[in-house]
Amino acid sequence: MTKRWIYSALPDEVKNNQLTAYPEIVQRILLSRGIVKAEEAESFLNPDYDQLADPFLFKDMDKAVKRLTTAINHKEKVVIFGDYDADGVPASALLAEFFRLIGFDNFEVYIPHRHNEAYGLSLSAVERFGRQAVKLIVTVDCGITAIDEVRLANQLGIDVIITDHHLVPEVLPPAVAIIDPKQPDCRYPDKMLAGTGVAFRLAVALADRGHFSFKPGQEKWLLDLVAIATVSDMVPLLNENRILVYYGLKVLRQTRRPGLKKLLKLMRLKPEYLTEDDIGFMIGPRINSAGRMTHASEAYFLLTTTEEDLADRIAKRLEKRNQERKQSVESILAEAEAQLAEGESAGRARPTASAGQACPNSLPGRARPTVSSGQARPTVSSGQARPTRLSGRDLPAVVVCGGKHWPIGVLGLAAGRLTEKYQKSFFVWGHNGGGDLKGSCRSDGTVNVVDLMAVANSADQSTGGLFADFGGHKMAGGFSMSPEKLATLEESLNIAYETLDKSEAENEQLIDGELSLADINDNFYRELARLGPFGVGHPKPIFLFRGLCLEAVKRFGAGGRHLELVFKDGRRLVKGIAFFACQPEADAGLPQAHIFGEVDLAPGRVIDVLAQIEESFFGRWPVLRLRLVDLASSAPKN
Repeated sequence: MTKRWIYSALPDEVKNNQLTAYPEIVQRILLSRGIVKAEEAESFLNPDYDQLADPFLFKDMDKAVKRLTTAINHKEKVVIFGDYDADGVPASALLAEFFRLIGFDNFEVYIPHRHNEAYGLSLSAVERFGRQAVKLIVTVDCGITAIDEVRLANQLGIDVIITDHHLVPEVLPPAVAIIDPKQPDCRYPDKMLAGTGVAFRLAVALADRGHFSFKPGQEKWLLDLVAIATVSDMVPLLNENRILVYYGLKVLRQTRRPGLKKLLKLMRLKPEYLTEDDIGFMIGPRINSAGRMTHASEAYFLLTTTEEDLADRIAKRLEKRNQERKQSVESILAEAEAQLAEGESAGRARPTASAGQACPNSLPGRARPTVSSGQARPTVSSGQARPTRLSGRDLPAVVVCGGKHWPIGVLGLAAGRLTEKYQKSFFVWGHNGGGDLKGSCRSDGTVNVVDLMAVANSADQSTGGLFADFGGHKMAGGFSMSPEKLATLEESLNIAYETLDKSEAENEQLIDGELSLADINDNFYRELARLGPFGVGHPKPIFLFRGLCLEAVKRFGAGGRHLELVFKDGRRLVKGIAFFACQPEADAGLPQAHIFGEVDLAPGRVIDVLAQIEESFFGRWPVLRLRLVDLASSAPKN
């Protein structure tokens, strides 16, 4: 598989350029994002909290507010039922904190156990609530498919309000109210809120019409939770999500939460400098680690406790859980490599292409990128890691691996790493302790994994089909199955793969402009930072740097998995880093064992670099550096 470096597309024609007030590179980035008018640019660069839509545009919002107000005024027992990830946990914390702010305390927060309970609202949980005289369940970040569970709740005299953001099924649960912007007849303009964003809009609506003792604007202090969830759940950072994260970061930088303060201190992050990257790469994974490794309640209490000692203990436990998560993933990857190598030595069949089918991936040599007429047309390798034992060419289109002792909570992370390395779709399974196998899968981009599982499931002639349960979206999914079906899983998936339409995996890397190291200065970075926060739908700009001279190269981090390059520009040295860019030190050494194909990273080499620009605060003072995206060898200069 190859990647081409190309410039981001601009509008065909920009008449009467209205963006001349901004630096040229900012103009280009705005235009490539479809922002062509001055008022659009002003709104984008300076988000306004008052631009958020009226929460009562949500279908059923009025019903939800009325039912919740009744429950609060009559002090009915309420359960907040949340998901166990970094969206569901903040959503649960947000609604719980709102209840406390208005003086309501007859509620319980219930977050299911990732390993021992089913996803979302379950029959067993509803039965438990019935025995506890619960009168109202409010789901956050889940519930949209819980038809049987809501029906049981109704039979037990429990009303249910669903707040969710996932795709809605054809038949909806019989709930008192369903607040999900993806309902076809929902008039709320932004359909892409995270689960915590939806819960926040419910809290705002309650504050508006509930006649509680609540100061206007007080809800803004909940936006740090919305920012954590919105970035962690990887919903598009556009429209209202951009506004919520923009202001949520302002709150997070002055957070009042003892748990977050303790966690930030352990991670050596300075609150005043927090960015969306810190949420995505540092805070979010630690919130998720609780549910992955033990129980998500640890993360919930981190976000909600007001006790300094408890906050300190929980923060340290979460840091430990995160380290355990990393070790679990590395252990799974090592065992997966051994399984793949064993399969190859046993004569694993290699895929063949037939008419109308996608050919197996190849790994051609990396060509030097060239730019002509303002358009970059490089052809380079995909940034794929060079395996020590075999390559993606030795594997079938869909690969299955697993182990009974592999922790279920980290299977998705492992599947993602294997897919990235081998450029194949991976299904990774573990044992849930209850008799079934449970797994996660990731697509290489050529096929929808949900469609793949559906075809394989329907083709299975045995009772119940191949899977006990499955779901997800195009690139990622989950499944459960009985152990006796495992023997045929890989074969069934590959047969199903051959019947599906294939799409080309992503083979282009967009460039927002070309720079030199001399362009990187504080003034330039301040202009660039105005375009943030960055995320899905609005990625961080990527720039091309030609002919950079390598001054030094080194590994860093546990096992030497991370890469640091030092570039020299006259007397100035600029660092570039790439995380998880190297094979473990025990397997191979530099300059070959890295993810950038055949590029020689020996000091003194001259290379072309694609990179983002970021500010690091880990030293005594802020330093601008490059976050490496892709590399290519430079052709000799004439």
